[in-house]
Amino acid sequence: MIHQTNIQNFISFIDILAKNITFEAAITIVPISVEGESALWEAEKKEGKCYFNGKNNGDEMLKDYLIQLLNKTQNAAVVLRCTTHQKYLNKRPIYEVWGYRLTIDEMTVYWENIDCEDLYQAFSTDSRTGQRIEPEQEVVYCGDDGKICGWDRV
Repeated sequence: MIHQTNIQNFISFIDILAKNITFEAAITIVPISVEGESALWEAEKKEGKCYFNGKNNGDEMLKDYLIQLLNKTQNAAVVLRCTTHQKYLNKRPIYEVWGYRLTIDEMTVYWENIDCEDLYQAFSTDSRTGQRIEPEQEVVYCGDDGKICGWDRV
């Protein structure tokens, strides 16, 4: 499902990111349409409030960063990797991974969730060779269509 909002209300997308964060998260932002460096943001939820890069106004800063990036590149991918504070086989931490595609058209921003199967395929494929790689067993790939656990597919 494709969502849209005007630039002024784009904070609603940041709210969706915050909703999916339980404790801590890493947010990777990748421009799609041009060569460019990916950016990494951190997020942490304390007492129901989400702090992006440790800032009280980090949500506004992230919103502004994404809009600037989209105005330059028109398209971006956002990957959210969240801790769950649970352990896989009582050893390694379990993570949830969420993905989003973003695009901009003048004053309207569009976004959609990347479905769990596409996330799983992306994380199980070497981007340089196209060869299959073993998925991280402790990762749960999440999307509007459900969840796939890495350990279910190994």
